[in-house]
Amino acid sequence: MKRILALVLMTILLVTHVAVCAEDVVILESPDLPVSSNNGTIDDLKVGIGVDLGDRIYTPMKIEIADRYNTNASYNHNNSGVENQYVLLWLEALNLSTKEMNFFHDAQVVLVYEGERGTYKFGGFVRQSYGDEPYWAAFKQDEMKTIGPLLKRNYLFGCKVPNFVEENPGEIRMEITTGTDTMTCFIRK
Repeated sequence: MKRILALVLMTILLVTHVAVCAEDVVILESPDLPVSSNNGTIDDLKVGIGVDLGDRIYTPMKIEIADRYNTNASYNHNNSGVENQYVLLWLEALNLSTKEMNFFHDAQVVLVYEGERGTYKFGGFVRQSYGDEPYWAAFKQDEMKTIGPLLKRNYLFGCKVPNFVEENPGEIRMEITTGTDTMTCFIRK
């Protein structure tokens, strides 16, 4: 009988603990944050420099040209193939609003290469990191999770391009458009 009672009490304790841990953050008061005064247009993102858009801050963390990127904790990765490379921009988003946000669920990514023979545009992608792991591009665009108030999440913007783009002179820039935000990041000027 004592064992049954102890088991019942342990179960109640565990259930209560889980319920307490599952509570959401409730913001009772917060400052009135302006929406971006520049209408979300960022002309030149720089690594390590955050861009304050009122209710959110975007901070580019890393720019690279690579033949692959990690997609999860198991170190699975997407390979670009022999004749291609990925142009990658890792960006951290901080939600300063009082509600959950999904910043890049509707993003369009275009890589522009302006070489000696003209301008080429390549379609790209965006992926969201898993939790606090900044360089695991786990969630595809249609799987992205919302970000709670005052929380950060990392994103990967990328484009797969022929090796020619990296090997030859010319400007390379990534253009990201989402909702009211338009961002440009120069990979090479």
